[in-house]
Amino acid sequence: MSVPRRTLLHYCGLATIVGLAGCAGFGTSSAGAPDLVLVNQNDAPITVETTVTDATGETLVSTRLDVPVVEGHGRPNASIDNVFDTDGTYAVSVAVTDGPSATTELDVDGTAEDTDTHQVYFEGDEITFS
Repeated sequence: MSVPRRTLLHYCGLATIVGLAGCAGFGTSSAGAPDLVLVNQNDAPITVETTVTDATGETLVSTRLDVPVVEGHGRPNASIDNVFDTDGTYAVSVAVTDGPSATTELDVDGTAEDTDTHQVYFEGDEITFS
């Protein structure tokens, strides 16, 4: 049985798109994307104290998370859901036990669709927000 080249390319492209969709999804559920993802790129697990406050200074989250070593591309180590209720600016502070700490302001949008995810990367003494 012969498959036309155009049909074969169509199905290969579709398979690629479906395969890559899981890489960007961070394991999203029907409830939507996680709001904040912590990614540990160190050689050992870390414990992170995380605090999120809104523009009025109200603390929305204050939690301590054990963050294991990253398992692979697109697989978050720890996540916090349902933090950002409305679009706006939020202050996010993270502190690694016996390690570095950092605070940044994140501009959040897409809360109506629950699609905005922000990451915090930990590598050595560096903390990067995205």
